[in-house]
Amino acid sequence: MRKLLTPPDGMPRITPVIFYSDVEKAIEWLIEAYGFEKRKVLNDDDGSVVHAELSFGEGVVQLAGTGDGRKHEPQGEGELRQSLYVFVDDVDEHYERAKAAGAVIRDKPDTRFYGDRNYTCEDLEGHHWVFARRVEEIPYEEIDTP
Repeated sequence: MRKLLTPPDGMPRITPVIFYSDVEKAIEWLIEAYGFEKRKVLNDDDGSVVHAELSFGEGVVQLAGTGDGRKHEPQGEGELRQSLYVFVDDVDEHYERAKAAGAVIRDKPDTRFYGDRNYTCEDLEGHHWVFARRVEEIPYEEIDTP
C-alpha cells in the first residue's frame, strides 16, 4: 500500500483556490500577465476546465469555476476579502508585464515601510494581487508603521 503524504509532493501546505467564471481564459491570462506556469488541468466530459493548478516558483494556486451554483464572491459589494501576495525577482519588470496584459493597477511599484518593494493590481476578474520583492530586511520590532 502506498503511503499518502500531507501535503502531497510538490504542494505547499497552504494553497489558495481562486474562483473564475471562465477558468480557461484565466489560465491563459495569468500565464501571460503574471508569468505563472501550467501544472495540471482537469477537464470534464465536455472539455470544460473544472480544476487547474498553476505554479510560480515554489508557490501554487488552484483555479476552479464558479458554475457549481455556490456564491464565490466576497460578501458586501466593494469589500476586499482577500489578496494574494507573491514574491517576484523584479517588481518593476513584473509591473510592466502585468500592465501590458491589461491588469488594473491599484498601486504602482513603491518601496514600503516594512522593506518590500511592491505593487497592487487586479486580474481579469477583479481578484487582488500584490507582487513584491524584499529590498531591505527590517527586524519586525523595528518596523515603524506610518
